[in-house]
Amino acid sequence: MTSEIDFSDEKYGFSLRLWEFLNQHGKDLVSDIVSLIASSLASIPQDAIKVFRDNIAKFKDFSEKANHSQSDSIESYLDEFASQKGGIYEFDPISRIIYQLITDIKENSGRQVILVIEDMDRIDPAHIFRILNVFSAHWDMQDYSEQKLAHGNPLNKYNFDKILLVCHFQNIKNIFHHFYGERTDFTGYIHKFSSSTPYEYSLNDVIEEWILQKIPFSKDTFPAICERLADLIMRKYENCEKIITNIRHITHFLLNQSNYNIRKEDIPPYSGLNGYNGYNYCISSYNQVTHLLYILKNFGISIDEFLDSHADQFYNQLCRFIGQCWLIYPQLNIDSNSSECRFRFSNCNDNTITCEWDNYYQPLSCKSTKVNPNSVAQRFEIKWMQMDTLLYSPHFKELFPKQSFETILSFFKDYIY
Repeated sequence: MTSEIDFSDEKYGFSLRLWEFLNQHGKDLVSDIVSLIASSLASIPQDAIKVFRDNIAKFKDFSEKANHSQSDSIESYLDEFASQKGGIYEFDPISRIIYQLITDIKENSGRQVILVIEDMDRIDPAHIFRILNVFSAHWDMQDYSEQKLAHGNPLNKYNFDKILLVCHFQNIKNIFHHFYGERTDFTGYIHKFSSSTPYEYSLNDVIEEWILQKIPFSKDTFPAICERLADLIMRKYENCEKIITNIRHITHFLLNQSNYNIRKEDIPPYSGLNGYNGYNYCISSYNQVTHLLYILKNFGISIDEFLDSHADQFYNQLCRFIGQCWLIYPQLNIDSNSSECRFRFSNCNDNTITCEWDNYYQPLSCKSTKVNPNSVAQRFEIKWMQMDTLLYSPHFKELFPKQSFETILSFFKDYIY
């Protein structure tokens, strides 16, 4: 195919051809001579002429075949593989149609045509390496020298510009060693079938971004909380293959909020034991905080693990995130002096609740709905409470130490089942 060998039509001289003819047809020639000797004297001339004429004709036919071009013989031999049913070089009418269709697409569009074999490692292991050999053989179908001159690269059997095999590379390696032994050189073997090193592609970054988008909290309002949660979920699936197989599991726990197992109750924030606190309102146990705790539970993330952050931005956002749930904090049993609650809340009045501590009073906007509109004593359910004004207070860290976040989250954890 490289044209470095000269296939001449005169490879055999007369003496060599005659010797080869006698070697192959000597028995027939001797038989003819014996039959000639056995003939009557009167018929010898005629029989001799016939014997020599027939053998000369045989020799001419043999000589023509012997002088036939070796390139033609090789091409004829290779054509046998193209017509072999089920062979890797088979090029039957269907193969020719596929080749022509791909060629037409390339010529009409001016684009490359690429064959992608997906999930190579999911194929029956017995066939994986056979398929590699088949595709490798497909690149031997064309005249390399001609194609290199015309296109810069040899074309394969079906005229594809590239063939991409997509697989879990480590799985292929494990299967190879299972078949051929741990000490067999996989790298040398696999690179026979590729024109480049394997392109290693990880979905981790894509999946983490996908998880971030699926988290059912505002990414604009609570970016640090959402990023923290996405990062912790990813840590639970450090193996990329494992996380891909659990996409449905992740989706179920992040999106199906209607299936969240949360005990629904109205929680009154008033407690006589801890002094006065607002009593004309309540909060629901089914809220943003319990949604977060449900997600943490299902992914096996502890409250301590979630709160293990040193970023002030994270705690500032978490304070706003907890929102109206802070209303029940003063009534909780505080065992540690360092985390003793130092503030109280007033009644709800015109969608406002006042936080008070050490003779400081800070009004907080809230969203409320009347629980019993026809009742004489008005009672409200607080849906939302804005904590921003407290965040900018110089007393914020004093009023809301990190221990307070653990206390409030631990309280609501009891509503998850």
